[in-house]
Amino acid sequence: MNDHVHSQLTTTRPRQSGTTGALGNAHGSGTRRSRAAYGDVSEHSCRPGSLPVLARARCRYSSPVSQGVEDGGSRDGVGLRLGVPGGDSLRLAVTGYQFPDAEDLQLRCSWYMVEGSATVGGHGWDFMWQALTCDAAPLISNWFRLLATWVESESTDSAPDAPWLIEPNLQFRVASDRDGKVELVVELDNEFLPPERRRGRQAASEGPVVLTLRASPLELRDAADGFDATIAPFPDLTAPS
Repeated sequence: MNDHVHSQLTTTRPRQSGTTGALGNAHGSGTRRSRAAYGDVSEHSCRPGSLPVLARARCRYSSPVSQGVEDGGSRDGVGLRLGVPGGDSLRLAVTGYQFPDAEDLQLRCSWYMVEGSATVGGHGWDFMWQALTCDAAPLISNWFRLLATWVESESTDSAPDAPWLIEPNLQFRVASDRDGKVELVVELDNEFLPPERRRGRQAASEGPVVLTLRASPLELRDAADGFDATIAPFPDLTAPS
């Protein structure tokens, strides 16, 4: 991968977790549909009549928040934020349901629209995609809080397992922790790649962009709170009470 879109992982890893976010349902079940089940909208123009029913549905997302982002509205400062000026950074925010008008709650609360931005090696870009199931999104915040507690405990045990995310756009793992901070490795792929890499052979051959983020327990909890604040207006109405 070119230097401007890749950060090298540090070679010092005092405590390895060996945990990577895997492709699969957040609970290991088959209750959520994958991208293949709905059809790959990126391959189509979203013109009426050009897509299967489920694939057409993926083009119909519209909420006041997500529409504002699509129209170029800025949401900088909102959501999960990690990183340092001049280094790798990540921002994530839930902007609405993918199917906000669906009468079927199982469909309405199936996928979230996620927008954000990233910087690696001085190269920054924005992204937006239906990348998280509604049951999986809160697992990211919960994991950040577990990591914060793990760092504070100075335990020699492995880090808490990263959440399993069904889409490969976003994956997390822990590289190490030292000096009261955890080193997170974040992989961004497919629609979360820089725009110049979202199509063609280059995206497939070079793999995901890798961010390396160091965060203190306080920063992890702040990031979790920020992400939860963007989820709160769009609750998963199918979750067990």
